[in-house]
This record gives sequence, C-alpha cells and structure tokens, in this order.
Amino acid sequence: VVIFTSIELFFHFKTLAHQFQLESLLIYLCVVLTTASGYAINDSFDKKSDNLNSKPNKSSWSSKKLAFNSILLATLSITLSFINFHQSFFILNLSVLIALFIYSWKIKHLPLLGNLLVGIFAGICPLIPYINHPEIQQIISNINSTKEIYQLSIPIVIGLMALLTTITREIIKDIEDIEGDKKVRSKTLPILIGINPAKYFSITLLFT
Repeated sequence: VVIFTSIELFFHFKTLAHQFQLESLLIYLCVVLTTASGYAINDSFDKKSDNLNSKPNKSSWSSKKLAFNSILLATLSITLSFINFHQSFFILNLSVLIALFIYSWKIKHLPLLGNLLVGIFAGICPLIPYINHPEIQQIISNINSTKEIYQLSIPIVIGLMALLTTITREIIKDIEDIEGDKKVRSKTLPILIGINPAKYFSITLLFT
C-alpha cells in the first residue's frame, strides 16, 4: 500500500522527483520496522492463548526474546523517523508504537475496539506522504482541475479499503482463535455475539 501510494504521488509531483522517491523508500522502511515491532510484542503477549489454540509453532522464541526484539525494532524505527522525517511523522510513529503495545496488552481483548485500532493503523499508511511532506499540503490548497482532485484522492480511497479489509481480517482471526481467547478471558466480537453473527458482520465490511 505504501509503495503504491508513493509511486502515485511520485509521478504526480514530478518537481520533487529525487528527494520524494528517496524519502518514500525510507518511510516504507520505517513502517516495516514499526509493523515488525508490533507483531513481535503481540506474539509475546499471545504466547499463552496461541498454545491453547494449538499454535505452538507460531514463534519458537520465548516471550522475553520477542519483547526484546520488539523494543529493538521500535528503537530503530523511532530513530529513523526522528533523523529523516518531518516532526509530525515522528510523533505519529511514536504514537502508533505506544498504541501497538497497549493494543497487545489490553485492547485486543475488547470487542471490536482492537480490530478497529489495527484497521486504523493500516488505513493511515497511504496518507503518510501527506503528513511528512508539507509541500504536498500547499499543492492541495491550489488544486484547480478534476484530474488533480482524482489523483490526490487515490491515497484516501486506498486508506479506506485498507481500513475495512484489515478489520475484516482481524475479526476472522478472532473467530479462528475463539477457544483459546475464551480460556484467557478475552471479550472479542465472536465471543460476545457468536461466530455466525461475527462472520456476517465481517462479510458485510468486506463488501462495503
């Protein structure tokens, strides 16, 4: 998603060609580091429920080792965003990392809220170039053609698609993990409303 959006903006804002292309690649690296950190800390907290759901091979690392790697990846991501990017992106990246920890610790066990939070993270990705490049915001204020409006709206559409498909994916994962989640006293959507209603809800989101 980030690569596709960056290419789209790269071709539209040709005057920024070399700098924008380089920063887009660095942004992608930063997003990958943040995502990997989130996965690691989530797996660390999920060790018990994964075992109960017969997923012992999801990660052979201990919870402590996963947590250490999560901290290492988060440190690299924060450092990269602080050195190379606009302050607003640094604040966004730091906020997402903190939210990922809170999600893995508490929020993921709540109905729909955890699914929504992960969906929002995915939906933000295509909008990152807007946040990190103030010059793009200036160009937006001077739009004077339907074609420019269409081109600039593409990342927003992709963001909405990422939001809905990610929420759907997260609900399906909750359905698959329902037995183990019950044993660790999670209150996910399938546990709260049942498997079939959760399936219908996820299908509705997918085709929205």
